[in-house]
Amino acid sequence: MSVEDLYPVDRVRHMPFFYYPTVNTDTDPLIEESRAAFAEGLARRDAGGRKAILYLHVPFCRTHCSFCFYNINVVQEDDPVMRAYADAILREMQYYGAQAYARGLSIEHVFIGGGTPTRLPDAQLRRVLQGLRDHFDLSRVEDFTIEMNLETMTPSNLEICHELGVNRVSFGWQTSVPRLRKFLALVPSEETLADRLSDLERLGYPVIWDIMYALPSQTTEDWQYDLDRSIELGVACVDIHRTDLVPPAPLYHLVREGKLQLPSQAEALAQYRQAYRSLIDAGYEFNTFQQFNRADVPSAVSHYGRYYYRSSHDMLALGPGAMGITCDWAYMNERDIAAYAEKANAGGPVWSCAHHVSDETWQERDFVLGLGQLWSVPKSLLRAPLTPQQETSLEKLIVHGALLDTPDEYRLSDDAIGYHFSIAGEFQTQQEIGRNVGYLRSMPTEIVWNSSRKRKRATP
Repeated sequence: MSVEDLYPVDRVRHMPFFYYPTVNTDTDPLIEESRAAFAEGLARRDAGGRKAILYLHVPFCRTHCSFCFYNINVVQEDDPVMRAYADAILREMQYYGAQAYARGLSIEHVFIGGGTPTRLPDAQLRRVLQGLRDHFDLSRVEDFTIEMNLETMTPSNLEICHELGVNRVSFGWQTSVPRLRKFLALVPSEETLADRLSDLERLGYPVIWDIMYALPSQTTEDWQYDLDRSIELGVACVDIHRTDLVPPAPLYHLVREGKLQLPSQAEALAQYRQAYRSLIDAGYEFNTFQQFNRADVPSAVSHYGRYYYRSSHDMLALGPGAMGITCDWAYMNERDIAAYAEKANAGGPVWSCAHHVSDETWQERDFVLGLGQLWSVPKSLLRAPLTPQQETSLEKLIVHGALLDTPDEYRLSDDAIGYHFSIAGEFQTQQEIGRNVGYLRSMPTEIVWNSSRKRKRATP
């Protein structure tokens, strides 16, 4: 019996689990009872130094990348909504900074994502970064990452980030294949790349970039070229991303209408394994399912990327549409910037939905996210007895050689590489499957991404 017996190649799951439990307005609308209970816990409960990561979402971009399904807004560089956003997120920081639970967290890892955080004008970027230092104790932070785009990365905003404690800068290059860059409408040129790499080197930042696989028309040779170039350039952290097209990504509609065709499941699985072999053989080390690091550049490792998926850490998430799990509550903030700003400026929490997380759900999370993203579950994290579903799944996976049961952990075998999300799905409960369906159902109607759509302006 083998892993292939469990998951025929055309049924292998590739869509990552990023959140567990998922929350959404479809299944977990914020009612007064849940809002009050969550707020009460934050105000009165002592976190006792519990470890935490902090995520901050900046929802602005210069353009909408054709493959992107995140909560973003296309804005001009002088759009006043960005100052309104900065005002609002500083108020959200102030709210958490006044809560006993948040003050008692030991924040060890910070990630600022988007969108494109450096779409913010320098003055607003400085305000946001300084606000984090003013409202939270960042003295224990190991890695502090900000996502950038080569079009908005400048010497001045790099200097601001360096001055205010950011020690990791990542950016999406996506591909070096000219044909694919043109297809994806990727604007930055090779000359721009060279200039920005020089800026990063001057400030001592390691090179950290994203590249994509399973793109329409991408061949095995195309993908190998991108992997080889990453290795030859000495990229310190290579973040590989599969092309997952869901609403509201513009390419999703072209695929749905039959105008584009994605690689088959077998081709996508082969490309993932190709990347794993190429990077490991070149001396890179596994960090998460998509992050591979050069062993000689420890400053490029995203510890945030690991502890994001462990129940050992709370995740305090700030910004429009940000999803977090803290004080035993899973929550999502208002996605719409105007609604987010209105709540933040009122001085209260900005949640749009939330539900309480039990020890049993924390344990489900360790299995689903741990096996899917990190390929292991430390037994020391498990908070409750194994459920019948967990026992049955573990037995089946071990018998088929997909999972190893060691004294300290459950971990994937070498044969299971590439099957990790199918394996993780074995531990997902029906209730959480329903929440994921609700989340996908709500996204197209709640995310405002098209710059041509009329949207309410957030006001200071």
